[in-house]
Amino acid sequence: MGLTEKQKKALDELLEKKFQEKLDRFKLPEGLDNSFAAVNCIPKKYRNISSAVQSMMTTFGMTFYEAMAKSIAEPKSETAETQWKSNLQVSSDRLKKIEEISAEISIGTRKPNIEKEADEILAIPNKNLIDSADGRTVDFYFKRGKDEYYVDIKTSGPNLSGFISMRKNNLKWIARADKKIHPILALPYNPYAPNPYKKVGSDRMELGKDLLVGKEFWDLVGGSDGCYEDIEEAFRKIGYDPFNKMLAKVGIK
Repeated sequence: MGLTEKQKKALDELLEKKFQEKLDRFKLPEGLDNSFAAVNCIPKKYRNISSAVQSMMTTFGMTFYEAMAKSIAEPKSETAETQWKSNLQVSSDRLKKIEEISAEISIGTRKPNIEKEADEILAIPNKNLIDSADGRTVDFYFKRGKDEYYVDIKTSGPNLSGFISMRKNNLKWIARADKKIHPILALPYNPYAPNPYKKVGSDRMELGKDLLVGKEFWDLVGGSDGCYEDIEEAFRKIGYDPFNKMLAKVGIK
C-alpha cells in the first residue's frame, strides 16, 4: 500500500526544506588547503568532493529522522510529537522490579519478553512515586487509535551495555505511563543489509517488537507495508539535485 499522497507530500516538503537549508549553509571548511599532508596526497577535486559528502552525511542525524518520522506519522495519527515528555513521576517499587528484570536479561538467565515484563511491572501498585527526569524524554511519540508509541531513535546500534540501558528505558516508559504502551528502540536503517540485523547485545531486546530496524520501523510509522520503499524513492527524487548543487559550489561539474 505504501505512503498516502498526503504523507508523500509532507515528506517531500520536509526533505526539500532540509536539503535547501544544507545547501544554503554549505561552504568548504577553512584551512582545507593548508594541510601539507592532504594537499600533497589528495588532489583538490577529491578534497572538495569529500567535504561535500561529509557535509551531506552530517544532515542525517537523529533530529533529521525524528522530524522525518513526525512528517510521515502525523497524517495518520491523532498525535505525533518529537522530544515529547513522558510522566515525570514513576513508582520506586516498579523501578526496583525493572532493575531486577534488566539484571536477569543482562546475564542471560532471562530471555526478553516485553509483554510479560509489562504485565509484571503494571501488577505492582503505582505507589511510592518519585520525580525522575532520567529517561523521561521521548525522541518521537505518536498515538494511533488506542495504541501509543514511545520511540527512541538511534542512528547506530548501541553496544551490549547500551542495549541493556535502552531496554531498561523502555520498561521505565511503561512504568511511567501506568498502562500498556509500545516502547521502541528504532534504528532508521540496517547497516548489515541485505542480511538480517544482528549486533552483539541486540538479543537483549526483541527484534520486531521493542527493537525495530529499517523497513519495520518506517512501515510502522507510515501505517502500512511499502512505506519504506516510498521513502527510498523520495530520497532518490529529491536528494540528488541539492547534492549536485553543493558540488557545483566547489567547482565540481
